Amino acid sequence: SSPLSRSGVSPPSLEPSSSTLPFRNGVMLFMLSVSAEQLQRFKELLVEEDPSPGCTPLTWGQLKSARCGEVVHLLTEYFPGRRAWEVARDIFTKMNQTELCLQTQRELNEMLPNLEPEASSLRRRVLTLEEDESDKIREYKARVMSEHSTLCDRTCWPGNNVDFFYQEPWREDTLLQCLLLPRKPQGRQPGTVVLQGDAGVGKTTVANTLMLRWAQDTFYAHKGWLAFYLHCRELDRPEEQSFSELIAHKLSGSLALASRILSHPEHLLLLLDGFEELTLTLIDRPEDLSEDWGQKMPGSVLLTSLLSKRMLPDATLIVFLRSSLWKTVSPFLKGPSLIPLTGFSAPERSMYFRSYFKNRHDADAALSFATGNAVLFSMCRVPVTCWLVCSCLKRQMERGSGLPQAFPNATAVFAHYLSSLLPTRVRHAVGETHQEQLKRLCSLAAEGMWKNQWVFGETDLSLARLDERDVEAFLGVRVLRRAVAGED
Repeated sequence: SSPLSRSGVSPPSLEPSSSTLPFRNGVMLFMLSVSAEQLQRFKELLVEEDPSPGCTPLTWGQLKSARCGEVVHLLTEYFPGRRAWEVARDIFTKMNQTELCLQTQRELNEMLPNLEPEASSLRRRVLTLEEDESDKIREYKARVMSEHSTLCDRTCWPGNNVDFFYQEPWREDTLLQCLLLPRKPQGRQPGTVVLQGDAGVGKTTVANTLMLRWAQDTFYAHKGWLAFYLHCRELDRPEEQSFSELIAHKLSGSLALASRILSHPEHLLLLLDGFEELTLTLIDRPEDLSEDWGQKMPGSVLLTSLLSKRMLPDATLIVFLRSSLWKTVSPFLKGPSLIPLTGFSAPERSMYFRSYFKNRHDADAALSFATGNAVLFSMCRVPVTCWLVCSCLKRQMERGSGLPQAFPNATAVFAHYLSSLLPTRVRHAVGETHQEQLKRLCSLAAEGMWKNQWVFGETDLSLARLDERDVEAFLGVRVLRRAVAGED
């Protein structure tokens, strides 16, 4: 269920449509319209199909809990090439689903002759683990579930955290199950997927959810993946390190187990996040990269080797990237499949406002004001911004102030929010005004925007004339957050 519904609000459901799906080039997306009963029958008939030559038959254990996207993935993996569409069409015929038969045949016709031939089907080597190694993997999964069970880091959001991540359940579920769908026109799974969006739209939340579902064996369980979440700060270190050492650190220091896993890269699912915190420069000379995951190397070489697939080319990468960094990172990616994360749709923004304001009259007034300012309402697609705007509007309405007079433009809303944090927690110097402190903070933010810089060191803070007390105070109200424990 969605966070807001857990708090007692049950807004009407929004159904997916072709205009809201972020992965329109995925194959067999029409399967998303199949009902639960139809999907169950489809799986029952699919398990009875004779496998393609050289392929092992599908088992009910693989299909039993598979969702639509995973069923499509299994179809294209066990019935390579055009055979997947022919099998799907035949099953829909048995189910008397004429429209789905036509859609299946139409998509097959559109994809020919670019569809990958049957011979291109991946033959995966079996990764066999010793009993003690399996125990270490179970321990690792338990740690993953503990670390990623909270959808957000509650130290970096102000106010009521639960409000921020309201999404219609179908959106998250559909996104995750279709994340690695084979793509048109070749009909093969992408080796690199990029989830791109503005700050705050939920990229890291998706990463947390994905890791949690992997640890619970509910994300593409049939693939037998071993998933690792890597924040760029883990690679952005002064000392050289090997990738095997980095993975071993996540496996309680077992370098032998890390080496065994890395020797089977087709079983690897790597999530790369936190590019906005990078201080290193990616390497643009291919000859400087390395394919040796056991070799110690600078973080810039290691990260670029992973992104470019020079290292571990058969691993599956999911990259979480801010829109502003796409031009910087995309030249290093090999055949990426881009999935935009747009945040709240316009209907969701309206639903959020109505959920936030319990009083219908207040909700109508706040929504009317927000929609009357195109810039402000557009910015509300970011969940934290939507919360911030609602909280500011509510505060003014409780005071009986007119919204147009209090907030003549979008900037006034954000200035109001920042200034509301200052009186009791931040201002410390005698005679110091809110405006002076805001100027220094905004100077730091503007410098970061111009330089595309999101992590600030001691020198940056000093140039902005923010002293230690300023920094501690802004950390206290969560305007700033620590990038690394013990450092600002």
